[in-house]
Amino acid sequence: MTSSVSFMEERPKREEETEGWKERERGRTGEKKRARKREGRKERKKEREKEREKERKKERKKERKERKEGKERKKLFY
Repeated sequence: MTSSVSFMEERPKREEETEGWKERERGRTGEKKRARKREGRKERKKEREKEREKERKKERKKERKERKEGKERKKLFY
């Protein structure tokens, strides 16, 4: 009879029976939520970088145009 009791004690417990399983489960869902937020931040960062690159491109184009106009004016005066 004692052997059956020790056998029952050695059985691995299910997760629900172990101490603090709810906290661990909550932690896992929290990690998923954090991962989704992290992905969202990465996406927004990429979009912002794309917008900045567009603005830089416009600025460079404007500067080239202004330099070209300046050179043409110089040619007219000389």
